[in-house]
Amino acid sequence: MVEIRALVVEDNPLHAERLELLLENLGVTVQAVVDNALDALDCVYNDKLDFALLDIHLAHGQSGVELAETIRKRSNLPLIFISSDRDRDTFERAVLTRPEAYLYKPIDQENLASAIELVLHRLHHTPDETPNLHIPSFLFVRVGNVLKKLASEEVVYVEVSSKNYCDIRTAHQRFSIKSSLTDLENLLPSKRFMRVSRSHIVNLEKIISINERDQTIETGLESVPVGNAYKQNLYSRIRLL
Repeated sequence: MVEIRALVVEDNPLHAERLELLLENLGVTVQAVVDNALDALDCVYNDKLDFALLDIHLAHGQSGVELAETIRKRSNLPLIFISSDRDRDTFERAVLTRPEAYLYKPIDQENLASAIELVLHRLHHTPDETPNLHIPSFLFVRVGNVLKKLASEEVVYVEVSSKNYCDIRTAHQRFSIKSSLTDLENLLPSKRFMRVSRSHIVNLEKIISINERDQTIETGLESVPVGNAYKQNLYSRIRLL
């Protein structure tokens, strides 16, 4: 299988770490992670890359758009912009650099996979050589200094435990993760998981019963509440007789 190599240009360490994890989960080799335009250009001109992920706002020197404009003077490297800024002028300026995609944070893994597919269409791979990107059936959770591999099917539900922290519950363990519920929702396979309240995501395959009077889901662990705004969507995802 052909190796796909990426450059990540992101000056926020937490965002950079998450992007690197998402890319590696999709089977992409992260060639380098840099936080400024100068180091990025060094990688673009000297490393073998298949595409670059560029944050719109960089802390030092050039912005991501200015960096892309500089890259375009010497290279046709496929570019994917990432941004939390929905400013129209910035977007229109970025479009002039001919990117493959423009993604808004928080980055959804399925959208990132789709953007990379567009990159692959620009690369000169034969159909047999083109790698198959996939949404992984596992994720890694940090336990002290160890990254523990956790199969997504083991997850029963996820709940917000405190500000900036969520608990991932399996049948036998509880993992406390520094993450927003939205970020975890984007990482978990959408065919299996869905949000059922402002503070909970549940594995649909782990539902034992639904108590309509109390509006709770029984999973064999603690009951999970179902919010009024999510009830109809839940019922649309289950086979109701």
